[in-house]
Amino acid sequence: VNKVLQRTRDLIEKPLNDSSADELSKRILDIRERQEDLKKAKTDLSSHCDAVVVTLASLNRTSGSAEAGSGSRDAGDKSGLENGRTPSRESTPKRR
Repeated sequence: VNKVLQRTRDLIEKPLNDSSADELSKRILDIRERQEDLKKAKTDLSSHCDAVVVTLASLNRTSGSAEAGSGSRDAGDKSGLENGRTPSRESTPKRR
């Protein structure tokens, strides 16, 4: 992703030399290539994000199952995680 963004930035910052039609055509081709690179990077990031969400949901379900299975423990021994959420600041003990 960083490479794609850097190449796009370099292309944008590169001064335009419009002295010849060949250079303009080359610049247009470069821009189209960068557009394709950006589309691919966007798709890759979206896929990665989806995978992270699925993994987190799976971990949340696993964590919930583990807590449900340890129901014989005293309620004071629980970590404070309920429904996959971290405890609020009010419920966490303050350190001194």
